[in-house]
Amino acid sequence: MKTRIIKRKGTLLSSVAMLSTAMLLTACGGDGGDSPVDDFGSNPGEGDNQALLYAYPDNGQGEISTAAPVVLRFSSAVNLGQAQNSITLYEGDAETGTVVNTTPESVAKEPNNVLLQPDEDLKPNQTYTVVIDDLRLRKGVAKDQTLTFTTRPLNEGPKNLVVKEDTFEVSRRMPDGSEMEPVMDFSSFRFQFTQPIDRATANYGDGNTVLLRDGAGDPVDATLLIDGAYMTVDPDAEYLNAGETYTLDITADLASTYGETFGAESYTFTPKDSSPGREPAILVQKLTQGTTSRLTGKPVNEVPVNGTLLGENDNITQASAEVVRAELADVTTYTDVTPIRLPKGTVLNGAEINPILIGGEVPAGFGSGDVTMTVLSDASGYLVPNPYAENNPDALRIVHLLMDVGIATSEPRANGAFTQDLLHIELVGLAEVDPEAGVLNLDAVSVVEPNILGQEYGYGMLSFQLQSYKDQNNAPQVVGDDTPPALQSWSLEDLVGEQA
Repeated sequence: MKTRIIKRKGTLLSSVAMLSTAMLLTACGGDGGDSPVDDFGSNPGEGDNQALLYAYPDNGQGEISTAAPVVLRFSSAVNLGQAQNSITLYEGDAETGTVVNTTPESVAKEPNNVLLQPDEDLKPNQTYTVVIDDLRLRKGVAKDQTLTFTTRPLNEGPKNLVVKEDTFEVSRRMPDGSEMEPVMDFSSFRFQFTQPIDRATANYGDGNTVLLRDGAGDPVDATLLIDGAYMTVDPDAEYLNAGETYTLDITADLASTYGETFGAESYTFTPKDSSPGREPAILVQKLTQGTTSRLTGKPVNEVPVNGTLLGENDNITQASAEVVRAELADVTTYTDVTPIRLPKGTVLNGAEINPILIGGEVPAGFGSGDVTMTVLSDASGYLVPNPYAENNPDALRIVHLLMDVGIATSEPRANGAFTQDLLHIELVGLAEVDPEAGVLNLDAVSVVEPNILGQEYGYGMLSFQLQSYKDQNNAPQVVGDDTPPALQSWSLEDLVGEQA
């Protein structure tokens, strides 16, 4: 297959472009501490100026883990007693739903934040409602607000808890081509289905079940990723042709694991130019370490793996990467909704989990070895205006980022516990320019559910943080992963002599 692409060199962002990016993002969100973002109003009695500024799950978000907490950030300090009385989580809607018992927790070093931890896991395939009513903050009464989110189905179990609908169809696609999710020349295409996909029926290419074609009708080389009900189609080329009409076909031969067939669908879109008339805006960033998230108060870039088999909070790997290449669409063109991506192939290095503790208590007798987390497809998303603070132009931008990650360990015996692909990790966070340091910070939250030993699905809250280098013209160079694949183990190894 051949793909016509526009060839553009991924050079470092120039000083002028970096300055324009910083100025625009600063206008859409200041620094931390006593900035207008945190205070929201200079007069402690100005109750009309007090409000929610961030929420995870985001309002209207779906596919939320049943183990997820509710993370809220307000414009001034919140008291846990006030939060207990004025923030209510309902199963269903607020009118007819059932109150969910939660335990409010303070967030270290972040008095404006509160974390609501349900006393029991949420139910799968269920809509939940968060009601903020008459919440008194340090500087006034917060604006009343109602948020909703929907939990994802279980990964395994009875059919009614694993599927969303009795029919097999697309429940969500990203990007959807709307003003809030424009299709870009660097977009990956993600589909979420109502039932798990039968992998044997999901194949990419001419004559197969999934195919992307360019404007001339020629097949476009792409990578197809499948995990449960999630599908990603990631073009191999770094850029599609902006302004050209593409078509993505999914045929009726696609089936679910329950034998339901898919009604053929064809999606047509025209990618927008991410950097019209100029070089791509590349920000060189790093995964920060040794600090806590301003959203959750938890250590950043740690991947905890909790579950019955491994126990609670004892099996953790710390991710690190000195150089991460992030690309922003031209902020002078995309002033309202700014697309962003982290390119596929980005490798995040994880610290060894040693020892691995079974049940959180009993050493397994070996560690994980080095852990690597590889971005399997272009992680793409958007910086959008803050919907919780419509009357405050200084509110920080909200970040939505979807990521597909492959986790591997260098110790073969740990493969069963940790090696796997995790698709459609949806990070929701804040983008902030620190004017004093001259850097762009991205803080985001998600909950991942890795498979443990093939026996159960665990969970872990990920507090993700990226920080750009101040001097982009002299930032470290991105070094690609040139380590060739090698056979690590195979299942009949110990029986070779007997078989012979």
